[in-house]
Amino acid sequence: MEKLFKKLESLTLDSEEYYPAILPEMAEEGLFLPLNSGGFVEFHEKLIQLASHEHGVGLGVGIMAQINIAGELLKKSSKSGHKMSQQVLDEIQAGRHVVSMGVSEPGWKGRLSNIKSVLKNVDGKNIIDVEKSFLTNGIHAKTFLVVVKSEEAGEYKLVLLPKDHPNLIVTKFSLPFAKEATHCKISCKNLEIEQEYILDVPYKKYAENLRLSEMLSLAAIFTGFGIYLLEKIRGNDELMGHIKKEKDRPKRYLDSKILLDLLRARVLELSAIKDHNPDIELKKYFPYGTETVSELFLNNIINIFSIDLVRSLSEDIGLFLMRDPLNEFYIHQAIKRELGVKTS
Repeated sequence: MEKLFKKLESLTLDSEEYYPAILPEMAEEGLFLPLNSGGFVEFHEKLIQLASHEHGVGLGVGIMAQINIAGELLKKSSKSGHKMSQQVLDEIQAGRHVVSMGVSEPGWKGRLSNIKSVLKNVDGKNIIDVEKSFLTNGIHAKTFLVVVKSEEAGEYKLVLLPKDHPNLIVTKFSLPFAKEATHCKISCKNLEIEQEYILDVPYKKYAENLRLSEMLSLAAIFTGFGIYLLEKIRGNDELMGHIKKEKDRPKRYLDSKILLDLLRARVLELSAIKDHNPDIELKKYFPYGTETVSELFLNNIINIFSIDLVRSLSEDIGLFLMRDPLNEFYIHQAIKRELGVKTS
């Protein structure tokens, strides 16, 4: 990863320009290998290293979205013989193509049944109406991969949508953290799409497992972020002096280091399980335990200092303080399974 980090240190760009600038080096360092022959243990080791550097959290979020969702779906599609999926996948692995996944839309509340984007057949033509509200990597994407409901088949389809299509409206927006992972909204009405842009992959079958895989990668990113925070604290005499002022603070600080070691070990343990059986249902292991350890780490650091001081060290903490309704839903489902209550 040395070449990648040297390139990162040499750049002086707006945060949102780092991802395309560093993409070839990320590909060269093997960060896209899970889309070919690589495993998640190696991927998450690299993701931890990346997130422990300046700009690494946002870059990690961008890669996470490419690998776990869009990339995995393209990989499944290419195995079924879909030529366009294979072409796009090859370009992603070479660091020449960014695909942005579009599932979320206004009012969907994390449920596929609420999706309004639709694929319909009109006089023998494939017509789509799409409105997607949160597409990671959206600004630098060449292609969007969107989930739509097929009126004809009554199931959820995946459509590759070129960003430069003249009838597609792309609206940029920014989050106050992890800015290297850009975001946008997209919409279109009565847009005709050729059959070759439609993937024959049952999205509903894979949706939950792909999301849980992404959450494991997020835990790897958090591990790297924790390492980054502790290194910034260690390099600041005033902050280290603050730790020494109160009797319980050194113990909390040491506990924080131990928690990161535990978190890293758990991430790699689950990654090894996933590598051994790529089709395993991750919900058997969820909640992973990484959620609790991450929360304990954050509470320790915030209690030693303050949330405002931690934000001043890195605004990326906002990513890990954000509550995701879909994650909460999966935890609720896991609790019901544990208690023997029927889940939907």
